[in-house]
Amino acid sequence: MTYEARKSARLFEEAVVEDSPSPLLPDFAALGLELTSQGRFQLHHGTDGLDEFPGTDAALVPDLQSAFERSELDGLLYLSSRTRGREVQDSLYFGMRLTDLVMARLATYKGSELPPPSALEPNEAEIEELVAEAPMMLGFENIEVDVIEKAGRRIARGVASAIESFGSTEAYLESLGGGWDAVGRLCLHLADHDLDAERPFAFLATWTPGPVPEPKGRMQPLRVALEALRQDPSGARFVVEQLDAAAKVSPIVERLEESGELYHALRWTSDEAYAFLEETPGLAEQGVLLRLPAGWGGQRPRRPTVELRLGETGGEAPSGDASFGGRALLDFDATLALGGEKLDAEEQARLLKGKKRLERVRGQWVEVDPEALKKTLKTWGGRDETSLAEAMRLVTGAAPADGVVVRTGEGFQSLVERLRTAAQSPASVPRSLQATLRPYQREGLAWLYTLSSLGLGGCLADDMGLGKTIQVLALILRRRAEKKAREPVLLVVPASLLGNWRREVERFAPSLTIRIAHRSGREPLADVLDQIDETDVVMSTYGTLPRLEALNQRHWPLVVLDEAQAIKNHDTLQARTVRALRSDARVALTGTPIENHVGELWSLFAFLEPGLLGTQAAFRRFATSLEERENYDPLRKLIRPYVLRREKTDRRIIRDLPDKTEIDVHTPLTQTQAALYEEAVRELSEALGNVEGQERRGLVLSFLTRFKQLCNHPSHWLGDGEFDPSESGKTQALLDIAERIHEQGEKLLVFTQFRALTDPLATLLEPVFDRPGLVLHGGTPVRKRSEYVDAFQDPDGPPFFVLSLKAGGTGLNLTAASHVVHFDRWWNPAVENQATDRAFRIGQHRNVLVHRFVCPGTLEEKIAAMLERKRAVAEQVLSFDGEKALTELSDLELLELVKLDLDAALLDEEAR
Repeated sequence: MTYEARKSARLFEEAVVEDSPSPLLPDFAALGLELTSQGRFQLHHGTDGLDEFPGTDAALVPDLQSAFERSELDGLLYLSSRTRGREVQDSLYFGMRLTDLVMARLATYKGSELPPPSALEPNEAEIEELVAEAPMMLGFENIEVDVIEKAGRRIARGVASAIESFGSTEAYLESLGGGWDAVGRLCLHLADHDLDAERPFAFLATWTPGPVPEPKGRMQPLRVALEALRQDPSGARFVVEQLDAAAKVSPIVERLEESGELYHALRWTSDEAYAFLEETPGLAEQGVLLRLPAGWGGQRPRRPTVELRLGETGGEAPSGDASFGGRALLDFDATLALGGEKLDAEEQARLLKGKKRLERVRGQWVEVDPEALKKTLKTWGGRDETSLAEAMRLVTGAAPADGVVVRTGEGFQSLVERLRTAAQSPASVPRSLQATLRPYQREGLAWLYTLSSLGLGGCLADDMGLGKTIQVLALILRRRAEKKAREPVLLVVPASLLGNWRREVERFAPSLTIRIAHRSGREPLADVLDQIDETDVVMSTYGTLPRLEALNQRHWPLVVLDEAQAIKNHDTLQARTVRALRSDARVALTGTPIENHVGELWSLFAFLEPGLLGTQAAFRRFATSLEERENYDPLRKLIRPYVLRREKTDRRIIRDLPDKTEIDVHTPLTQTQAALYEEAVRELSEALGNVEGQERRGLVLSFLTRFKQLCNHPSHWLGDGEFDPSESGKTQALLDIAERIHEQGEKLLVFTQFRALTDPLATLLEPVFDRPGLVLHGGTPVRKRSEYVDAFQDPDGPPFFVLSLKAGGTGLNLTAASHVVHFDRWWNPAVENQATDRAFRIGQHRNVLVHRFVCPGTLEEKIAAMLERKRAVAEQVLSFDGEKALTELSDLELLELVKLDLDAALLDEEAR
């Protein structure tokens, strides 16, 4: 019968039915489906409100509406999976039947096999039969075979796409419910009951016939199913195949099948049930459906756990806050518990005896592994208190605590709240401080005081220029005032900052006695070491400290590290020496807690709070797991109480600091530079095939340096001393910028990573400014640094300052400059930012303009892109590992990194 004939016959039949209201139209008051002219199903809400739903179970309506609001596919899947056996209006039933055609095909896929969309599409005969039986509904005139075929394909594509996120057909079908996950599958049931104390479990094997589940996904005992399939050899063979697959991984199924017991209901002891439970993972992998007792989440019964209860007593921690040097301690208890309820002594003793088994405890079945419980209790038991640091590690998941549950009480929460609000606590500024602290500096003092009074370590990670020094001096003065006695504080700094700290103490804390344990100090080293007890601040350097036994063996009330990134490499002598210091409290000052990679964070905290991040190897595994999950929240939560970070760009912190503008200055290569660069690429390509191991790493590093030197100036690599400005795009750009700065009467800082380039750059700049400037690098004597700074800060002093990045990037106050040039790029943005902050800091009253030179089309352009990525991930506690990682690139990756894009490199050269 044609479609037109079918429709005419249907209309005629309905027209002659007696007592039928509106015989030629669907019931517009009903909740039903409408087929749009575009061939899509949408839910029709009726015209008489939603108080009644003729032909549809009213309880289904809210969820059905929500499903269709999400999408057409969600609505149709809801009909197919959640309305079976319930009353639904005819048009809804039509949508359910169409979706069933797709789902019946999906149910034949087992294991991890993901079906292609084409395998799920209904065939033409099925669609024709469905169309022939279509009910009167809104959009009835749109019901054509090709339209419904397209709808079926659309459903099949949507289902196939959704399965990918679940990983398997079984997982997807189980998420839908409605019995689809059981169709055509062997199911093994284990149920518990109270009728038989000796055999409290029942076992049964079932099969659910298909292709469409019955209203409740009815399962048949396996014997009944096989009898029904005697006339269907292919169906029976499918059952046998699944039984064989199950028997291969389950000795129990194999034994029961051979004995014939598998085809009957069985009663089992708890030991028999546990033996079956041990085999369920393998059965699930074979696609066998498992139905275990209600309440066994994750297909396993609940297990007793070892609960670590931390800080359950209210109020202060045991160590309180009475004096400096106390470590914050919390009461600690390791006990067996079930579902958060502590088990009594008799219950615990019973669970710790015997073998692995199922045991009924407090009316529920639990899975018991006595040996594992005893091992965990041995690890965590035997003490009644723990440090706040270890408690933080446990709570955040940084400590290895398999098989335990951590619960915290009022004592722990009280301490954490104190740490969280430490910066907002009232700060008592010592009267002996010869300065007025800004509000954020008062907060920093309060935070430092709270942590040190609890015997905890803290990292003051304020941006460069926000006054970390004065906050520490205020802390030392306040501690001395409250102790009413002298307590020597050890201050460890880079050698270049000895003079800075001495001047800051003399200026802001003249009441403090400071002595320098360094060969450059004013007093003989032996005298300094003899008079430690008569000293408030003993200052030494990272390089000197390992050689001074008197400092290393002493117990210090407080140790302060300035520029603490100096210990970022955990295996260096200075890092090991600092970690071995004995002290009651520790403070680290650094604007860059992480410069390159997360391992540096471990080294810093191994000093600040030993054990907080575990061992170096354990922390590396922990960080790797966070990186794989792309979620660093546990690490951030763990270190947050111990780090105070403020940025100059935050106007809530400091409102009177001018703006900083950073621009990339693209400096094209000259023809000479490009020719030398290409030659270097060819040489590297040829050399890579002849080296390996450490020799290859050395080769790569030497060529990376060569490429950067060629970008700076041909003479930088050739070593001919010429430095003709016209032979380098960078020198031409530097002279152009310098001329504008000179015309404006302003001052300039120029940073380069190469010491050998500092004097040539100064020589080039001198004619532009009509007077000489200053040069500072690693060979500059310590005593000269402060003289150079004072001279530059003088308004009539030298107009420019050329500095090597490492020697001049920290500890200098050069706010007389309002322009900064990074002549070449270093591997991490933290070092560059430190250098920029020589000018962009408190005391700067003019906007700071930062010029970053980049040669387009070269290695430098890729370094610039890398630096931007590093800035973006810095908040995620992760960064790129600079040169070291580049040496591990494959030959192809390395050549791709350094190859020359000639068009980009020479873009502006010909036009010049």
